[in-house]
Amino acid sequence: MKKSILYLFAVLAIVSSLAFHPKPTTEAGYMLLTLHTGGRPALVSISPTGEQQQYPLLKKAKGSYDYHAQLMLKLNELRQQGWTVVQMQTTEAVVPDIQYPLLGPDKFATLTFLLEKR
Repeated sequence: MKKSILYLFAVLAIVSSLAFHPKPTTEAGYMLLTLHTGGRPALVSISPTGEQQQYPLLKKAKGSYDYHAQLMLKLNELRQQGWTVVQMQTTEAVVPDIQYPLLGPDKFATLTFLLEKR
């Protein structure tokens, strides 16, 4: 009986100490911020914990310059939170438009930013 009470108190002490253990509040590490333009434009970020979040893009004016402006707004917001740009990569592809060949080829571009927070 006395041993079971001692074990119970030991378990309660361990659980209570883990409950008040400080948890990290800042996310340190690397983040990816990617803008895909083309058929379905998307602005996507991957956090250091691996969570993927997609941000809505306003489609008032068609064209890649409007999407680039929205990317820069999000990038400036992340810089204010303490993220710094480490690397940028641009990828472009030209694909012939099969449905409407006389209108010209479709252009797809991907801008990827690698951000770091210490």
